Formats: sequence, C-alpha cells, structure tokens
Amino acid sequence: MAAVCLETLPDIAKLDLKILATDISTRVLAEAEKGTYFYKRLSGNVDEKRLRRHFTFNPEHHSFTVKDDLRKLVSIRELNLLGNYPFNRKFDVVFLRNVLIYFEVKEKETAIAKIAETIKPGGYLVLGLSESLVGVRHGLESMRNSIYRAPGGK
Repeated sequence: MAAVCLETLPDIAKLDLKILATDISTRVLAEAEKGTYFYKRLSGNVDEKRLRRHFTFNPEHHSFTVKDDLRKLVSIRELNLLGNYPFNRKFDVVFLRNVLIYFEVKEKETAIAKIAETIKPGGYLVLGLSESLVGVRHGLESMRNSIYRAPGGK
C-alpha cells in the first residue's frame, strides 16, 4: 500500500498520510519491523520495477529490505481486533485481510463494530477476498466485492 501511495500521489509529502499495519502476533510484528523479505517470497508477487524503486537487494542473502521512503509511511503495532483500540484519530480506509476467516459470527460482529467506530464518516472498509460479512450484522453500506462504506460523509 505504501508503494502504491508513493507511486500514485504526486503531492504525498503535503498529505497527512500514515499507514498502520497491525497483527496480534508479536513474532509477525518483529518480522515486519525488520522489513526484509526473501526473493522467493516477493518474486512474481511484486513488480520488478517496484522492487528496484522501494527495496534494497542483498545478494548474499537473496533478500530485499524496504527503503526508508516506504518505511517512514508505515507504523507497525500490536492489535487484538476483539480488544481495546488505542486510536485517537479515525481512519479514511481500513484494509482487513485474512483475519475474519478465523472468527465465529459473534466475534466478527464485535470486530466489525469496533472497526467501524474507527472509520471516518464516508470512509471505507476493504476486506480480503477470503473475508465475508454474510450473516454478520453491521452498519456499513456494501459497495461491491468486499468494499464497505461507513455512513455519513460526503
């Protein structure tokens, strides 16, 4: 997401743009903080041009490390979707991927209600293709294909 923002937003330095990446696993978070990915994992998933622009290649380890332009846009934090949310500000967009598949309907309803409270009026919740809100009560407007909009806004 940070790479796409850098590549598509011409005045990104003038924007108040920050990406919050969360997980409940401290092991996963520690790996994310390193910002290092092995070539096998990125090959075929990330465009070569994007790799050269936003990552530094380490030939000894066959790995790529995120450059500072990306790193400075992303904060990495621990978060339990069913726990307390320590946010002071609301989000324009929340991406939720490969999380709800592990929850029962009631847990999904709890998590979605909490997440919806953190989205600005008219903001968006974008689910991964494996996620579903079928049978889940929520107050979000279904846009299309796993994209939901928070009520209010323009």
